[in-house]
Amino acid sequence: MANTEIRYEIKEYVGTVSRKKNGWNRELNIVSWNGQPPKYDLREWSDDHSHMGKGITLFADEMKTLVDAYTKYRNRRVVDDAKADEAKRNEQYWNDRNSRNYNNNAGTEPTGTADSPAATSTEDQQIDMGEGETLVEGSGSMVHKQGTLPDDGLTDEELAATVALGLDGTESVCAESSHVPF
Repeated sequence: MANTEIRYEIKEYVGTVSRKKNGWNRELNIVSWNGQPPKYDLREWSDDHSHMGKGITLFADEMKTLVDAYTKYRNRRVVDDAKADEAKRNEQYWNDRNSRNYNNNAGTEPTGTADSPAATSTEDQQIDMGEGETLVEGSGSMVHKQGTLPDDGLTDEELAATVALGLDGTESVCAESSHVPF
């Protein structure tokens, strides 16, 4: 077997991937081997580039395919991780909110569901309106009236509200506080 000398010329340094304890670096470079057109080259090099370890060479189109594949993989992971984090935050939010509702109602069932605006916040205050109706006044601009819907001739504007069916089967009315007739 003939001992042929390998000739190389580092045309461009791209970056160091890692540094080894033995002083060698794993680098990405653009290298011309034996006078051939340059290729992307990933391998370990001594500090002075006089010695090298085994590596891999890639044509430009192969490097682009590799980078694209990694980018797609990484983007999927980022999106999946973000979705999982959002689901955890939403679950924690509704667990905390429902726990506060349960505690605010002194052991009664919460007045809304996770999808219902009738659920109360930490600063919500409940006022007994008599005849089975409860006024739940929140820290926001919403006021909730539980019980049956009033039938006392209020205008549509006064009842600019959304109606939701509570967990106990009663209807809840949510209206802007400036439109609350009571």
